[in-house]
Amino acid sequence: MSVKWSSSGMLVGVLLASLPAQLACQDKAFDELYARADAVPTSDQEARKLAFAAAFRAFETIPEKTPGYEAALHQELETITRIIPARDLAIQWDCTSELQDAHGRIADLPADGLIGRNMKHFRRLGPRIPDGAELGYHLCYGTLGGWPRWQPENLSGAVTMANAFAAHSGRRVDWIHIPVLDRSDDGYFAPRKIAGALQTTSEEIARTAGLGKDAVQRRDRVRSDRTQRRLRQMVEVLNKAEPRFGSALIAYAWYRSEPLAGLGGLTAMELVRQGNAAEVMEYVDAVEAGLHS
Repeated sequence: MSVKWSSSGMLVGVLLASLPAQLACQDKAFDELYARADAVPTSDQEARKLAFAAAFRAFETIPEKTPGYEAALHQELETITRIIPARDLAIQWDCTSELQDAHGRIADLPADGLIGRNMKHFRRLGPRIPDGAELGYHLCYGTLGGWPRWQPENLSGAVTMANAFAAHSGRRVDWIHIPVLDRSDDGYFAPRKIAGALQTTSEEIARTAGLGKDAVQRRDRVRSDRTQRRLRQMVEVLNKAEPRFGSALIAYAWYRSEPLAGLGGLTAMELVRQGNAAEVMEYVDAVEAGLHS
């Protein structure tokens, strides 16, 4: 089993162990924010202090503070990779400020220079992770004030950052996790776009998902929780199965027509229609692990 270390988890260690003391004392406002964390129960105190530090908006002092944070991260990364064998290690960077920046939610930062200012640290961190270890990114909507902290209108910023992470990490990226919020609008799962990718019609997509024709034609029905849930489940299964077949079209044919061993002779399509998408996902995982042929 891989050990996943998130950047937030590592940074708490950085804060406790090796963050230069002067870094936490740059500005009076920073000190005030940092002090507020002392009212938080001990178990959450250091993480909350870190969250306040990360949310601090004195952008003119960032050049002073960044080298200390980055040096501490390098030190923590060196410690982790020295102790844990590469084959057992997966490191995940949790990125929320980067995602907010990509969606234009940080007013002080211009759209120009988005990739440069967000990727320079990852370019230096990526090559420090051994080849045998895995690297992933989690694009996060944040939890301060409750999850999600904010909701994007679409996934354009997440896609921009995902492509940038893949291009600028200086090594292989093994996964990028983009959460899909519990929303029901056609900006997330549009039947016509799914049909186009699978070279079929919206009506066939509706039948495959166990939906009526109106569900993919009427805007209010496309936006409904039921329609979006069915489309999401179908897409998730297809995305999970596609690497096995090497083609979305072949995965789609499998989804519709091949009975799954040990699941009552039902196809993935039939199981998902019955509300058993989780069982299909587990089946695909078992196939990848060699437990099913």
